[in-house]
Amino acid sequence: MDKLTIKDMHVLASSRRGKCLSLEYLNSHSKLKWECSKGHQWEAKPSNIKSGKWCPHCSGNVPLSIQEMKDLAKIKGGKCLSNIYLNSSTKLKWQCSKGHKWEATPSNIKKGKWCPYCIGKYQSIKDMHELAKTRNGKCLSSHYINNITKLEWECSKGHHWEARPSNITSGKWCPVCAGKQLLTIEEMKKIAILRGGHCLSNQYINAKTKLKWRCSKGHIWEATPNKIKIGSWCPYCIGMYQTIHDMYKLANSRNGECLSDEFIDAKTKLKWKCSEGHTWESTPDNIKSGSWCPYCAGKYQTIYDMHNLAKSRNGKCLSSHYTNNITKLKWECSEGHQWEARPANINSGKWCPTCAGKQLLTIEEMKAIAISRGGKCLSNDYINGKTKLKWQCSEGHIWEARPRTIKAGHWCNECNNTIGENICREYFQAIFKKPFPKSYPKWLISEKGSQLELDGFNEKLRIAFEHQGIQHYSYLKHFHKSERDFQRQIKIDELKRSLCKENGVVLIEIPQINKNISLIELPLYLTQEFKKQKLRSNANIANIKVNLSRIYNIDKLKAIIDIAENKGGKCLSEQYLGSNIKLLFECSEGHQWEATPDSIKAGKWCSKCAGNFRLSFSDMENLAKIRSGEILSKEYVNALSKLKWECSKGHQWEARPNDIKRGQWCPICARKKN
Repeated sequence: MDKLTIKDMHVLASSRRGKCLSLEYLNSHSKLKWECSKGHQWEAKPSNIKSGKWCPHCSGNVPLSIQEMKDLAKIKGGKCLSNIYLNSSTKLKWQCSKGHKWEATPSNIKKGKWCPYCIGKYQSIKDMHELAKTRNGKCLSSHYINNITKLEWECSKGHHWEARPSNITSGKWCPVCAGKQLLTIEEMKKIAILRGGHCLSNQYINAKTKLKWRCSKGHIWEATPNKIKIGSWCPYCIGMYQTIHDMYKLANSRNGECLSDEFIDAKTKLKWKCSEGHTWESTPDNIKSGSWCPYCAGKYQTIYDMHNLAKSRNGKCLSSHYTNNITKLKWECSEGHQWEARPANINSGKWCPTCAGKQLLTIEEMKAIAISRGGKCLSNDYINGKTKLKWQCSEGHIWEARPRTIKAGHWCNECNNTIGENICREYFQAIFKKPFPKSYPKWLISEKGSQLELDGFNEKLRIAFEHQGIQHYSYLKHFHKSERDFQRQIKIDELKRSLCKENGVVLIEIPQINKNISLIELPLYLTQEFKKQKLRSNANIANIKVNLSRIYNIDKLKAIIDIAENKGGKCLSEQYLGSNIKLLFECSEGHQWEATPDSIKAGKWCSKCAGNFRLSFSDMENLAKIRSGEILSKEYVNALSKLKWECSKGHQWEARPNDIKRGQWCPICARKKN
């Protein structure tokens, strides 16, 4: 990328109706002086100006000073005790009119925040004592740490307890008087005795820490005091806990046996045997709920069952060994097509994928799909529709995705912002044979007076569409700043529907493609929506095919065409193949050249008009003569390869042609001047 010049900075400032007051450009991170159309002056990096930033005074983002902080404190009847201002996020020291001191960021003070002690945000042990007095009690602690560190309290009846200041300030008080006093181990033992059992623990920690219990039948278990207090008791007696003997009885009731020796819990598998001699493993829960031998129920099958199943479909099972319902076997249909599939899938009614039009794709087909989208498939082996392959889009982004998702219309997530909208536009334009550009109708105005847009709108037909992302239906943190922001989005969508209806426009809302609706489902969805809205079309929507490669690259080429037109020139290429693949351009003077989209987006244009065409050795000699000096090198390589120079005073040094061209000369003479 060619280095920018001070001339570029002047042009950039002029495009903002301002000026660049500096005379020399060093690099994109060295600040220059700028002036806006209102006469405000400030310093900023060229990279910031290039990225779209401009006058901080006009935008209200001008940095504050320590004096402004002191003035702000004075207005509030206080002081700013700091002497240095760093930035709006670095805390300064403040003092209010009552002498309270604290630290806060300038941005918070500017927003209107002030003394946290005066508003009761910060408290002291004196505040706690006063608070206790208002409840006719006492705060027995002598030191306050913070709002969540417990203090000791005493109520008017002499009950003692510990609680956080935040709980007391929120209105809570004595738990004993409120009937929420802590229980003791003695009380736990009394409850157990009343139930004919015992509490075997000797220490009570809290209501949620389990204790050990024993019922009148000798069963032992653990449970929290809270559960015991609300009436829970022995889980074995109520059939919640069981033993291996219970399992033996359960198997016997089914004329079978439980072959395991140990019962762990209701979800750990045991070994069972039915009256036919079949053995299998299953959880006690399954057996209790009525399940029994899977062989007798036809749930487990053999290779003979598979052969018979294939015969019923006029085909064959080519495998000779059956493992289980999910291990693939080899099959052949009546047409001779062969494939592998799970017994479970064949049992459920599936059969030959080739006959069904679902045959496995090949790596060649994957590469062809990628090329049709202006990209590449970087993998060399295709395994199946679920095994990810490596892909690259026209912008050079690389990612992994399943063949089936790519075939369904998915492509590069980084480029995916407008693809769904463009797919909808392609369909509407193919159906109605009319353009459906993104539009901003004069009547589509928000309640606050701002202009709203329609993703696609044909004014003559009075038909519009909106491609609605998931953020239009669900609250998403990365889309919405808050729940309120999401509700605002819903209101805007409702307003659009209402305004379209008022202005006689039929609005078709399409859920996010490849998220809420697949590319394959889109034609059917549009057909149904058109019927609902009573829209007529001569086109058979189901048979419409859209040019995917045009969709995936249309916005990128349009963006480059727009940049060229803004510069008074043209982009002569008709296809966008990638950010690093050169396109043909023509400037307003008729000069033609090739350049990458990336370089055009970075601000480069015609090198001949800019005087950036390749220099020669004779150009170097002329540059030296103009400065009354000489070039001592014998060969010119390029603008970045240093050459040897001599000034009129005989000083010699090395410098790049680019630097000499920009006005730099003898560094020894320059130092002497300074």
